[in-house]
Amino acid sequence: GTVFVWGNTDTGGNNSQIDGLTNVKAIYSNGFAFAALRYDGKVFVWGDDSNGGDNSQIEGLTNVKAIYSTKFAFAALKDDGTVVVWGNPEFGGDNSQIDGLTNVKAIYSNDNAFAALKNNGTVVVWGNPEFGGDNNRLIKGLTDVKAIYSTNFAFAALKDNGTVVVWGDPEYGGDNSQIEGLTNVKAIYSDSMAFVAEYLK
Repeated sequence: GTVFVWGNTDTGGNNSQIDGLTNVKAIYSNGFAFAALRYDGKVFVWGDDSNGGDNSQIEGLTNVKAIYSTKFAFAALKDDGTVVVWGNPEFGGDNSQIDGLTNVKAIYSNDNAFAALKNNGTVVVWGNPEFGGDNNRLIKGLTDVKAIYSTNFAFAALKDNGTVVVWGDPEYGGDNSQIEGLTNVKAIYSDSMAFVAEYLK
């Protein structure tokens, strides 16, 4: 459960930043920093301070069960279904964007935004508004979602009834007009710029 790092010292390759770090359960990364989840549910970060590597941003953070990242920020899902974020505020690291967010089942991300799937099948997003982080641009009544997928700059939600809703940059799969009439979807796959839906005829 100990850690050794190397590489660019500005973005996480400096071992002096992790002195005394032990009991590590899992390590997560974004484009510029690392986050270590310990067995006691606490988190330790290092790397670029402005993009998630500043431990002062997460003082007192406990009971974390998983960590997710955009390219510039982190989001921690806690045991009680609440979320704490840190890093670049323009790309998902602003906690004021998720005030009152509870009952979260899972978190998904692209390069610039997060999407939280709640236990009731609804979705809450935050981060860069142009790339999927604006709740006002979500399809009204987006409910009964069972999974979310992403390209670099867009999201796709698969609903229980086999239909799909997308949002984000249209050039990266975020244009709903491209999937009108798409039903009976079993699974969605993605690369950096496009989605693929596997469906039943």
